[in-house]
Order: sequence, then structure tokens, then C-alpha cells
Amino acid sequence: MSIDEEQTEAPEEIGSEPFLESSGAKPKKSYTKAHADLEAEQLATVTGVQLLLDRVEDLEHQVETLSSFRDSFHASDKKAAILESEIKALSSNEILYGATLSIGALALGAVPGISAIPAVPAWVSWTFGVVGTALIIGAVISKIVKHRGGK
Repeated sequence: MSIDEEQTEAPEEIGSEPFLESSGAKPKKSYTKAHADLEAEQLATVTGVQLLLDRVEDLEHQVETLSSFRDSFHASDKKAAILESEIKALSSNEILYGATLSIGALALGAVPGISAIPAVPAWVSWTFGVVGTALIIGAVISKIVKHRGGK
């Protein structure tokens, strides 16, 4: 019998909803074919009381099962929020690293072209070289510090 067949053959109970049971022990059910149209006089009988007691037992079992799911959900939700914030921080650091490295390489690569222009003073090409080198070194150092820090 497959899981789908078991769910379709579940008894119709008053206010019941199908749920997954994590433990192997199933609560006993003396009312597997009971219908939702029981009247007050029928519930007052011994069988009716047994039906209600079994239903209470089932509901207590559901509460036990679902409370463990709720606790694990909250723990997982908290862990997911922490990991998402760490990913955002990592992403912003990676973007900053890439931008700094690119701008430094662009400035350093522009030095020979700027030096070849006779109208531009030499200090401009030196400034581009120093700034480009500083940006590249700063990007590499930030990457090393980030990896040594563990985050």
C-alpha cells in the first residue's frame, strides 16, 4: 500500500486534517469508519465517549509531533537568517574587492599611455602609477585579511 493510498483511505473525522507521524507508534482508533454527523445523544453513549477519548488522544499526539516541528522550524529559520546576512556581507566585500582591483589595474595600465603624451606633466603619470599600485595592494590585502579572519 503506497503513501497516497493510505492518505486517501484515511477516515473522515470531526475536524481532522492529515498529518505525518514521525514516530512508528500510531494511536489506536476505535472509530475508523465514524462519520462527522454524530448527534449529542450518540456521543453520550459509551462508544461515543470512547470516540471522543480516542480523538483527544490523537490530538495530543498531533500536538507532540507538531511542537517538535515548530521548534526545529524556528531554529532553522534563525540559522537561515544568519547565513543570509553573512552572504550579503560576503557579496558586498567581493564587489568592493573586484571594483578596487579593476580601478587599480586600469590606473596602472594607463601609465604608459599617459607618459607618451608630451603635453601631460610627468607627475600625472606617476600619480596614476602610485594610486593604481596602492589600490591593487589594498584589494589584495583586504582579501587576505578577510580569509584569515574566517568570514
